[in-house]
Amino acid sequence: MLPQDATTLGIDSDDLDVALAVRMSTSIPVFFEPVRMRNPRTGREHLIVDGGMLSNYPVWLFDVPGIPEWPTFGLRLVEPQPATSIGMRLPLPEPALRPFEGVIDFFRSLIFTMLEAHDRLYIEKANFARTIPIPTLGVGTTQFDLTREQVAALHESGRVAAEEFLATWDFEAYIREFRTGKKHSRRQDIAAEFRQAVG
Repeated sequence: MLPQDATTLGIDSDDLDVALAVRMSTSIPVFFEPVRMRNPRTGREHLIVDGGMLSNYPVWLFDVPGIPEWPTFGLRLVEPQPATSIGMRLPLPEPALRPFEGVIDFFRSLIFTMLEAHDRLYIEKANFARTIPIPTLGVGTTQFDLTREQVAALHESGRVAAEEFLATWDFEAYIREFRTGKKHSRRQDIAAEFRQAVG
C-alpha cells in the first residue's frame, strides 16, 4: 500500500513522487510493464504491479482511527448486470497467429478476471454505505480505445451516480452506524434476509 509501504522501497513516504505512485498502481500485469525499484538501503530489487491483484477496492485505506472529521467516499465502477458471469464479460482474444499468443491471451484473461472478481461479491457494509456505484455502460477494465462519445457517456454516468448518492447521504447516520463500535455481520444479515424471504 502506498505511501505507507514506500519505506520498503527505501523511500520516505513524504518523498514518494505522486506520478511514480500512480505509475506503480496502474501496472496491470501483461498489459503494462512492472515497475522495478532497488532499495538503496538494502540492495533488494522490487517488482511492483497493480494492487488490484490483491484487492481492487481498498477504500478503508483512507480511514483514520476513531470518529472521522469528514467522510471518505469510494467510487466503484459496476457492471449493469452484476449477476452476469464474469466469463461472459471477458474480452475476446485476438486471432492467434503463433502458439505463444495463445498463452498471452490466457494470461490477459486471467488478469482481467482477477481485476473484475476481487471484492465484487463481498464488500464490507461500512464500505458499501459510502460507495458511489458508477455504471460502466459495458466498458471493460482494460478497454483503452474509447471513443469520445464513450468517454462523455462514462463522465455523465459518474456525475449522475454521485449526484444521486449525495442527495441521500447522511454523515451523522453513517457515524452512528459504522464508527461508534457497533458490530456488523454480513453473514447474519444475509441469513436474516433469507429467513424473511422464505418465511
